[in-house]
Amino acid sequence: MRTNKKNLHQQRRILEKRVKNLLALRSLGRPPGGQINFVRGALGLTARQLGSLMGVNHSAVIALEHRESKGAATVESLEKAARAMKCKLVYAVVPEDRYSSFEEILDERAMSLARKIADPVLHTMKLESQGVNEDDGLEDLKILAQSVKEKLDSRLWEMGANGHDKVPSRKKTKGKNK
Repeated sequence: MRTNKKNLHQQRRILEKRVKNLLALRSLGRPPGGQINFVRGALGLTARQLGSLMGVNHSAVIALEHRESKGAATVESLEKAARAMKCKLVYAVVPEDRYSSFEEILDERAMSLARKIADPVLHTMKLESQGVNEDDGLEDLKILAQSVKEKLDSRLWEMGANGHDKVPSRKKTKGKNK
């Protein structure tokens, strides 16, 4: 099934509006013991009391807090704990701190892809003494980047832009090479 790119542009505009107010929260990070432990403490609840409200024993609460602090808790279990404390889990994916929007992420990716596409041609032209001046070259790159972005070219996410494409695994290997 082909993706309707026009719908994706509209979806991104809606997403930008929804996420705008959440951007300030990204600098807060996670409390060292996790949100559930932090809120439970602020409300004066013991693990036993929260467990009772959740319908589990206190060791399940401690285990949940431990999993959350390690980034391994499920959204479902966090929601259950939040509801038991008369709270609501707010779950969002927002741009990293260095980006102000999803548009900015795409702009960076598009410019990197445009460079990757244009550099071999520009290099060949330079070798043949047919190089373009810097201003024209930059303008051409911007036009190409805009075109790539508008088309949502699939290569935006297939290339190795800025060396940040691989997401490091959270799993640690125990010194065994396979």
